[in-house]
Amino acid sequence: MMGRAGRPQYDTSGVVVVMCEKSKVKKYQKMLYSQTVLESCLHESLTEYINSEIGLGTIKSLSGAQEWLRHTFFYIRIQQNPSAYAIEGLGVDANIDAWEDFLDHHVEKSLAKLRRQEFIEEVDELDSGMQLRPTNIGKIMSGCMIWASEFRDLRIRRGELATLNKIKDHPELRFPLTGTPKDYP
Repeated sequence: MMGRAGRPQYDTSGVVVVMCEKSKVKKYQKMLYSQTVLESCLHESLTEYINSEIGLGTIKSLSGAQEWLRHTFFYIRIQQNPSAYAIEGLGVDANIDAWEDFLDHHVEKSLAKLRRQEFIEEVDELDSGMQLRPTNIGKIMSGCMIWASEFRDLRIRRGELATLNKIKDHPELRFPLTGTPKDYP
């Protein structure tokens, strides 16, 4: 994964350092010299990334989220290679308005999903109108970028079930759980 990290308020560029096994050097050199086409995978987790940007304060509104997406590698690649993203009806020759409408719709869907799942809320700010803010759950997800698939292979070891049941019933648990740990997917 590559991306511009650092301090966006101070830095205008970044550096990517690729460390790999000796057997993979040629593969990455081909990518570096554009002999291999790179595609974005942002669309696969767009909602999670938008939530993280809201948590960081980068995105504060619907228009801010739409503008943020227009500055991504995904935005560039989807226009140049729509078939890689399984998008029917929007070819390379589509005008810019068609692309922006299509992507704006997906940003709206992501924000609606985040609202529905109570990861974000809209707050009326006196000086700047309606603003997106993360809820406590949204802050946790934003800070951790947790995907459920990361825990798919997690197994409860012998002797841990009783302890986990005690923890789940603890009165200071912020987000109570139902059922037993044994039943969690």
